[in-house]
Amino acid sequence: MAIDPTFAVFFMAKCDEQFRLQVVQAYLEDNVSLRTLALRHGVGRTVIQRCVASYREHGKAVLIAGMLPFVNRYPDRPLIWNAGWKMVIYATIAMLFHYAEKLFDYWKDAHNIAAANHELLTHINWAHFWAIQILLFVLVGNYCVLAEIGWLLGKGVLKAMFVGPLSTVPRKNLTQYQV
Repeated sequence: MAIDPTFAVFFMAKCDEQFRLQVVQAYLEDNVSLRTLALRHGVGRTVIQRCVASYREHGKAVLIAGMLPFVNRYPDRPLIWNAGWKMVIYATIAMLFHYAEKLFDYWKDAHNIAAANHELLTHINWAHFWAIQILLFVLVGNYCVLAEIGWLLGKGVLKAMFVGPLSTVPRKNLTQYQV
């Protein structure tokens, strides 16, 4: 499973989930160019490219889970609470999507969904399925932790910490979170 480098940038972008979902839906349904979407939404073409590329790679679960009202359940607790909660939700939804995609492949050849599910359960390579889920859980966990840290520090500070220069980040912002 190749990881697109735009994944991290996409989720660190200042756009909210509603905007991302709107952009992806418009791109997929309206069949318009990236440039047209960028002009329509008043953002750069690269923002639209990142939205679409990330959705294609791994964003289905995160986009949909981000729309759920109970995702940000622990805003007043330590970061690990929200990161852990989101990780469980995102990984569960991603697993359901993965299973549904496999089920759809069998459903095309079966006469009904129950028969397709039976075929899937008997023919699936469970070691491969769970290996993907474990890898996905680790990647989603990393994303959730970085997203919570980015939310706390702010986009500018996090960007400066990762790509520099650190001299533009006020030292107060970097030291106030030390233990």
